[in-house]
Amino acid sequence: DLICLFIPLMVLLIGAARIGVFSVNMGLAAAGLLVVSAGWMGGAMLGAAMGIGMGFAMMSAGHHVLFVMYLPMSGILCGCFRDKNRLWTGLIYGLSAMALVYLTMWTLPDVFVINHIAAMLLFLMIPRGVMKKYRKKLMQMQWMKPRDNLYLRHRMQQWTGHINRLAQVLPVVEIPQDSLDDECELFAERLCDQCERLP
Repeated sequence: DLICLFIPLMVLLIGAARIGVFSVNMGLAAAGLLVVSAGWMGGAMLGAAMGIGMGFAMMSAGHHVLFVMYLPMSGILCGCFRDKNRLWTGLIYGLSAMALVYLTMWTLPDVFVINHIAAMLLFLMIPRGVMKKYRKKLMQMQWMKPRDNLYLRHRMQQWTGHINRLAQVLPVVEIPQDSLDDECELFAERLCDQCERLP
């Protein structure tokens, strides 16, 4: 379900990346907001997935190819510090994104700084209750329901048993291998090809 949401989000961000309010690019700010929110609510894996999707959306809109690199990395770092409060997560996103941009470009354009700060401020302006509500729902979706967890494990065990039985039925294929002497002789012939060193 979450992956299916990435497609319309990417399409919307491609259009929003062409809209600017003062010095803030709406697409870049929204992409940063989604990445830091996904990392804080769903962890490093969801932050990285959201970063990859948003990076490709920004690249498709004509922005720098580095978005595909530093947005997933920023999402991973935000997910690693998801147990901290939102202020720490926002600061980690802004600092890590700007540090990655500087380390790859050896310069820090103003557009990157402005949009990262805008994304960080938007993340901190979202009401705490809304963020906690969706974070709780995401945690329930990620293997937190005991009955769903047991059901999925049971289904996985069934599929594993089917695969093991299929592997036992299939014939064993043995690939013949040359002996060590034959391999040494073949190697010597290739090494001394078209020469008179061999007896």
